[in-house]
Amino acid sequence: MTLNDCAPKKNGDPNGWVVKDPKGTRDVVVLFDGIGESSATPFPGTHFSELESRKKADQ
Repeated sequence: MTLNDCAPKKNGDPNGWVVKDPKGTRDVVVLFDGIGESSATPFPGTHFSELESRKKADQ
């Protein structure tokens, strides 16, 4: 085995995360699949919650 051998290995992707790109020419890894989560309010104790309170103070 060499470090520059990028050939797919048998059973090397049991989760099915390696798929063909939309053009079907390269293998790519799926980093996100599905609907993301969002929140109407920032997570407490984070930088974003501080920004929200500053924004309210400026109004």
